[in-house]
Amino acid sequence: LEQQAAARGQAEVELHAQVAARRFYERAGYTAVGAEYQEAGIAHVTMTRRLPGTGRQGPPGAV
Repeated sequence: LEQQAAARGQAEVELHAQVAARRFYERAGYTAVGAEYQEAGIAHVTMTRRLPGTGRQGPPGAV
């Protein structure tokens, strides 16, 4: 995902992480944004990561 997004010129990626996996994504450089929410009956949190080496920003939430 990150390689494809960078190749498309995106500066950031976003994902919906299960709360149980939050630490995994934090170790990979992601930051939680906003409050936890339910998705498919499971607690989730939106997380974003700025991609290194990308100069321009794509539209918000674009991948």
